[in-house]
Amino acid sequence: MDAAAATVEHEKQLDQFRNYLRFLAETQLDRRLRRRIDPSDIVQETMLKAFAAWSSFRGENDCQRAAWLRQILLRVVLHAVRAERCAKRDVAREQRLDQLLDQSSQRIEGWLAADETSPSMAVQEAEELLQIADAVYQLPEAERIAIMGFYWQGASLAEISEEIGRSAPAAAGLVHRGLQRLRTQLTSAAQGATAL
Repeated sequence: MDAAAATVEHEKQLDQFRNYLRFLAETQLDRRLRRRIDPSDIVQETMLKAFAAWSSFRGENDCQRAAWLRQILLRVVLHAVRAERCAKRDVAREQRLDQLLDQSSQRIEGWLAADETSPSMAVQEAEELLQIADAVYQLPEAERIAIMGFYWQGASLAEISEEIGRSAPAAAGLVHRGLQRLRTQLTSAAQGATAL
């Protein structure tokens, strides 16, 4: 395989993890930090770093690659959070931001430290998270925002309703419908996998 074909193949292999990386970036950054740190930028930087380090990957399958990419992404997020902390200018105005940055940094560092699971558990977790991420990004946008906000980002229905510009009961309906649709998609995917 020539260099150009190898490059295209590597890009194609990385692209299959885009939803997974996006899901991780959006769930690891505090919702209030996303005005300053864009999850899309985190994903893009992660993919660039992964592409540059492609030859150093020693795994054998997609689950191991997902774990490798997760480590890269978490380090990119941690770096972005720390850089944001250093970029603060008005200390009084930025006190709440400092608390958010501390919380996000601690959560990410904890997640990195918790990655000491057994290889078989790590593979299973990666497979499940890849399926969940793909299913989440198949949801309609409002349902995706509601589901991710409520279940993975710890947002209240009031916060979700403010973000999507709908009432709290409408946000609750989106969470409910989104969860039903997500369950259906994951059940269908599991049944399809067992049929193979």
